[in-house]
Amino acid sequence: MSSSDTPRRSDDVVTVLYKFVGQKEDKIQCTYFQYKNLKELPDMEYCKIIKENDLE
Repeated sequence: MSSSDTPRRSDDVVTVLYKFVGQKEDKIQCTYFQYKNLKELPDMEYCKIIKENDLE
């Protein structure tokens, strides 16, 4: 099973690449729950997980 098929919990930490319309691309670390909210924001051009982080 690839990492993209792995079920995620809301508190899993991920690195996200995102871009708002008219802005430059940026990346942040956030929880999966925050990522789900971020990708639903108005004017979001794209928002994708580029890395799953293990904090253990």
